[in-house]
Amino acid sequence: MLESLLGLSFLSTIGTISLISALTLPIIAAIIAHKKNRSGVSWFFLTLLIGIVAIIILACTDTLDRESGEKDQVARILWIVIAALILLSIIAIVLMLIFVGSNMNFTSEVITNC
Repeated sequence: MLESLLGLSFLSTIGTISLISALTLPIIAAIIAHKKNRSGVSWFFLTLLIGIVAIIILACTDTLDRESGEKDQVARILWIVIAALILLSIIAIVLMLIFVGSNMNFTSEVITNC
């Protein structure tokens, strides 16, 4: 009854709850990162990508001393690892498509020759 009054369907309510819960961890990570003098934006997106693992890594890091020029090396390393994984995934997909394409030609030749 309440759903029809508000014009919300059950699925849109579930979607809203999912969106709010999906953004809660990254916001918490950004707050923790800011308190540790680290890039809140970087840790927000890292947490969106790898979830609770990023918060655990962030919790284990020390607070940076920005006055001495310290940089957030942990976030930089995580971005490099994620970029490498994405690149390897793309290469694997391309190789798989090439392999499947060549096998399809082979099987069609075998069928026509029989």
